[in-house]
Amino acid sequence: MLRKETTHTVIDREVVITTRKKSSIWQCVYKIGNKWQRTSTGERDVELAKEKAKQIFYKSQARVDIEYTAVTRKFRDVANIVLKELHKDFVAGRNTTIYRDYKQVIETYLIPILGNYNIDSINYEVLEELETKREKKMTKVPTKSTLLTHNAALSRVFDEAIYRGYMPASKKPELKVKGKKGERREEFTLDEVRKIRAHYEQFINEGREDTKEVRALLCDYIEMLLDTGARPGFELLDLKWHNVYTKMYPVITKTGEVIETNEDGNDNEEVTVYDANHTAFLRIKTGKTGKRTGGTLVIFFSRFVSSSSNTS
Repeated sequence: MLRKETTHTVIDREVVITTRKKSSIWQCVYKIGNKWQRTSTGERDVELAKEKAKQIFYKSQARVDIEYTAVTRKFRDVANIVLKELHKDFVAGRNTTIYRDYKQVIETYLIPILGNYNIDSINYEVLEELETKREKKMTKVPTKSTLLTHNAALSRVFDEAIYRGYMPASKKPELKVKGKKGERREEFTLDEVRKIRAHYEQFINEGREDTKEVRALLCDYIEMLLDTGARPGFELLDLKWHNVYTKMYPVITKTGEVIETNEDGNDNEEVTVYDANHTAFLRIKTGKTGKRTGGTLVIFFSRFVSSSSNTS
């Protein structure tokens, strides 16, 4: 029979059994050090629950005496807490890429392989099991870049467990990377870049009237990628004017050509060419490699500023 109101029974000053409103299972609430812990006794009978609560308390106290945490949790329970925290950041518009990467790693690999282990019992033997089963599931040897992402997600789960008191910091294993070296994606050649740029005007003119401005903007977007090395996606989509700053690196070039500076021809001067070398830089606030300053926007920048000032 379910109890309508919360009921509790004090066993001693540090151990209490209690029931929740919609459950007939007794919960054990006990104090270890200065922190209260809660866990289920699994019992419906009050006398059996008292005995189970005492066993839980003594076992937890023994764990503390040998430098373990008073309670632990299954890996999947802590991992699900991390997923909820990541989702909160995602909804708030923070760490969107991290959310997608970590969510996939945790749900596809970490929980299925490590889920049933107690979080504080994961040692190097268990990590070797993770490595073997992960390769089998991937049907290939993961690259170092992939393993770094997996390790970051796994470390996030361990840190959450430490924060919540489910494992001591001393039990957190060191995560190593043994994957193969990743292959660099093939970049555009200079000839290919020239061909792309040569077709900008044709690409824009072939569009419908309502898409020509969008196509022109896309060409500007490509120039930003080429000039700065910024990654396509939110690194440029999040760009604001305060992320761009300019500098001048003047270059003075003597041509060797001499001209007369007066009618008598008594005063000659060598022709000198001045180039302001006006350069713009792009600050990447958040990206895969963190904060950094991107490459330069040289020719593109002046054209973009002109078109922007005309529309403002």
